[in-house]
Amino acid sequence: MKGSTMSSALYRDWNELPGLEVEIKKDGRSVRTGYVGAVTRGADALWLENHGAQMRTLFEKAEGYTAWPLSGESELAAR
Repeated sequence: MKGSTMSSALYRDWNELPGLEVEIKKDGRSVRTGYVGAVTRGADALWLENHGAQMRTLFEKAEGYTAWPLSGESELAAR
């Protein structure tokens, strides 16, 4: 994980995240980093793309997961 590039900005609108690199946290602890491949229509869950041995994984807000952008923050600000 990229400890030196971690964002301090929690991003609540997951509809803005497809294609961006994020850190997924639960209970304040880092779970995984990766690129958002897709977000559900209601923006209550997102899929991180597979990378190496890590499979494509679904993370749901209802289960307490939060998304913290690592890349593309300037893209988010421009939207």
